Amino acid sequence: NKKMSEETLDNAIEEWMEKKHKTKIDFEVDDAIKKLEKMDLVSSDTNGILTVLSLDEALNHMDYIWDNYFDYNKPENI
Repeated sequence: NKKMSEETLDNAIEEWMEKKHKTKIDFEVDDAIKKLEKMDLVSSDTNGILTVLSLDEALNHMDYIWDNYFDYNKPENI
């Protein structure tokens, strides 16, 4: 479980894409992190070090989000 800053993560993703797919990209890491933070899958401390849930915790959390995405209430008298 590596902890890293947003900049380190951005660089790691871009380097991985270049090595794996021979493609240079400018990954928008800040947008990705905001989306993951909104879903409570990643957080950062006061020093900007990112922490993610374990894979099992993330899968359980995403399952919960999916199961509760819509709040469907059936009217009693139709």
